[in-house]
Amino acid sequence: FTYVFGEYDPMIGMDCSGFIYWAMKEQGISLKRGSAADYYSLLPKLRDPKAGDLVFFRDTDLSQEITHVGIYLGDGRFIHTTRNTGVHISDLTSSDFNKKFESFGQVQINMD
Repeated sequence: FTYVFGEYDPMIGMDCSGFIYWAMKEQGISLKRGSAADYYSLLPKLRDPKAGDLVFFRDTDLSQEITHVGIYLGDGRFIHTTRNTGVHISDLTSSDFNKKFESFGQVQINMD
């Protein structure tokens, strides 16, 4: 996928929150399309994530606002979108993500 701000269609491109919306929809999880900050405000925070939970980052340069979100894959890695590479797998221990890391958010799936 290519990075396109505000989009969530894989045929057009998507941004980080659009990627979350699309991935959850593909898994049958109903979620309103929102921003990284919107998703952050909706999910319970946790210390020990499992694959499929969300990982949130703040913009330390301009404000403390949550500006980026990805899906945790396990073993310190997560998948997200970037302007340079589109969908990309990154490591939480990389210097850029380590200093901007805020928390994990628990994705709760209702199995009724």
